[in-house]
Amino acid sequence: MSSTSTSSSSSTTDPELSNSGTSDTDSPDGLVMKGFLLKLGARWKTWKRRWFALKRGTTIVEYFKTQDEKETPQGSIDLTLITAVEECENNLNLKKEKSEWAFQIVTAARTYYLVAPDESTMRYWINGLREVYVAPRPRVQCTTSSSSSSSSRPI
Repeated sequence: MSSTSTSSSSSTTDPELSNSGTSDTDSPDGLVMKGFLLKLGARWKTWKRRWFALKRGTTIVEYFKTQDEKETPQGSIDLTLITAVEECENNLNLKKEKSEWAFQIVTAARTYYLVAPDESTMRYWINGLREVYVAPRPRVQCTTSSSSSSSSRPI
């Protein structure tokens, strides 16, 4: 009977976000990840319900006003530009029940703030995007052949 029980959170799921977070690798529409999330606008700081879709073989997540992916996307996120995908702290000025499942997608140009309807959907998107995006590699300092003798020292 913990307060983080998934059964209690599913009873408070936002009806605007129902049908979110599904993965179907055998989907005839070629979608790998899809679902409704709330997204904070870049210019006007309002939360809008958007349908997010990642198609197989692409590195672009597109988002739409509706579930109809034939319409023109409202925007897109290039996964090759992502530097981090992580949970948000409760600093988004949201009601507690909405901010509990907030996460962010960080790129050099912008940070996308998103809210899932429940913890499992949030984990689905965070873990799925982390698997797909090209993580930045740590910088390795180049060494000259004269400094290669230092590599024999214990670490």
